[in-house]
Amino acid sequence: MPDLPEIILFQTADQDRYFPMLMATLPANRAFCLRHGIRMEVFIGVRRGFHPWQATYNRLDFLADRLAEGYRGWVMHLDADAFIADPRFDLAGYLASQSGKAMIHPPGSGQAPWDINAGVFLWDLGREAAREAARRWIAAYAAIPDEALRAAALWNQIENDQSMLQRLLREDPALLAAVHIESDALIGYQQSRFIKQYVTNDQHSLAQRTERIAQAVARLAPRPATGPEDLRQAAALLRAAAPETLQQALPKPEAAQLAVAMAELLRG
Repeated sequence: MPDLPEIILFQTADQDRYFPMLMATLPANRAFCLRHGIRMEVFIGVRRGFHPWQATYNRLDFLADRLAEGYRGWVMHLDADAFIADPRFDLAGYLASQSGKAMIHPPGSGQAPWDINAGVFLWDLGREAAREAARRWIAAYAAIPDEALRAAALWNQIENDQSMLQRLLREDPALLAAVHIESDALIGYQQSRFIKQYVTNDQHSLAQRTERIAQAVARLAPRPATGPEDLRQAAALLRAAAPETLQQALPKPEAAQLAVAMAELLRG
């Protein structure tokens, strides 16, 4: 089994609008980092900008910091709505299998190879292609005047960070060739096995997305072992419960029927 290379996992959010979402995903990501000895950095606030959504550009300041210090390991960025769903995932083996690529992204909307999702990515800054992509991405962000940032109260009123990166990949086939577009079955979306992301949609508000994320992360937490006393208490409750009570408590017919059958067996 290959050794895990040096990795920094980075998450960020503004202190107001997306902070609750970051707090919902952070426990799962922190637990993964602690389990695997991965360095983690979290920044709360807006490093450059004037509106909460502009915290999305914080990832570019993070990349700039890594380039300035001469870092040559992997960086793993997760948006505030993304979290590690498989804490036992063999990340070392996966990265070894992608050693020929500098950048790993989930697919975007499928328009073209350059149409990637920048909400989740893994970049190998030991490769020049990743460092060059970072430099150009940072420069595109730096070219936005402060006045334009101040005027853009809403996302997409100016070029956002994902659109910038897509444009850079579209303009340079050499950079695009260094990108591995991973299946959404593995990373980047709600159905993904390793890194889930509950992306913005038309069906759920920000508060609803945050609650759904919190519930999903809570399901990852290990459940305490069931002891003999717990089993005795559960059996006593089943014995005492009337069939109609069980049917009301368990809306799925098959679950209610099973509970009623168990209660009858225990009474016998």
